[in-house]
Amino acid sequence: MARIRSISPDLATDPKLCAVSLAASALAKESWPWHDDHGHISYEAERIRLCVWPSRQVDVAELLKELIKVGWFEVYELPGGRQFLFCTEFGTYQKVPHPSAPKFERRGAKKLSSEAPKAAVLMSPHEPSRALNVDGREGGDGRDGMSEGMEKAKANGKDPLPRARPVAPPSDPATPRSFASLPREVQDFARRFYGKATPERKQQIRATLLASLTSGGAKLNKRDSVRAGSVERLARKCSEVLQEGVHDPDKAVVVLLKKLGDATDASPTEKAVTETAQVQVQDRIALARQRAIAERFEAEHPERAAKIREQLERVHPVDGKTGSLMHAVGEEALRAALISALCAAAAEEHTEPLTAVGSE
Repeated sequence: MARIRSISPDLATDPKLCAVSLAASALAKESWPWHDDHGHISYEAERIRLCVWPSRQVDVAELLKELIKVGWFEVYELPGGRQFLFCTEFGTYQKVPHPSAPKFERRGAKKLSSEAPKAAVLMSPHEPSRALNVDGREGGDGRDGMSEGMEKAKANGKDPLPRARPVAPPSDPATPRSFASLPREVQDFARRFYGKATPERKQQIRATLLASLTSGGAKLNKRDSVRAGSVERLARKCSEVLQEGVHDPDKAVVVLLKKLGDATDASPTEKAVTETAQVQVQDRIALARQRAIAERFEAEHPERAAKIREQLERVHPVDGKTGSLMHAVGEEALRAALISALCAAAAEEHTEPLTAVGSE
């Protein structure tokens, strides 16, 4: 039975999905409703096609191979010979409050897929970094890597849309990278209220506290996220909860997040950080929606999309040596123009954005 799943804006820049074709990326997201609550699905290409795209003739077997190659899926075989897939990123993007029993058990099953190579990450131009060309190699050989890659895509009949690479934000030395580096008040909070919790619950609380210091924030509920604004404010709020106490220790994190959400006591700098983070989240959501529309249009109108791409290549030539900052900026400009053009064309065709909602 299909389940309703969520689509995170972070999927637009997921390194694994950015390394596969548009169709494979769409399949990865649209097949989630048919995974069990632990990220497993039977390795039956035709069955998956009938569930995800029943009215389209798509070579799902080849798309699954793409996803397996980059490590989005792992292949396992049960003692009886039946094979199933495990989505390695299911737990990253899906939070199931009351999971049902898994349909497949990886324990005792034979793993058939090999480890995938690490996906290349293009670092931000705001900080010193190594520049990667389109093949993920450092430096460049003087050739226009983007044009070369697009020509290969045309020749193989694969994804003509330039894939986005995640851009790492400028590093903030004030932001802790691990729970152990957080102030004593924060660690005392976790120890007092969750010291006797299960290892999974402890890890969840630590992840939530760290998330409150990121631009994405910590989830308060399905719609709202809260941000501490600074390590000092997080420590101050943890200290308040420790002093006031709570009736139900397991709800202490909810009390803390509500306090963080009340920005009346935040300093001007902390308020500015929170407001900036909110704008960034909205931008990421808008980008994810635009890319979803572009992907759907690309899949439904490949010939028209190819013509749009060829026109934009002439208007937005990618200059500079492969791997250089100039080349990277030109590549991103072409990609942004292509997504905008495909969205405009989709609007003319009344194409709806992708969803990952399955019928119960």
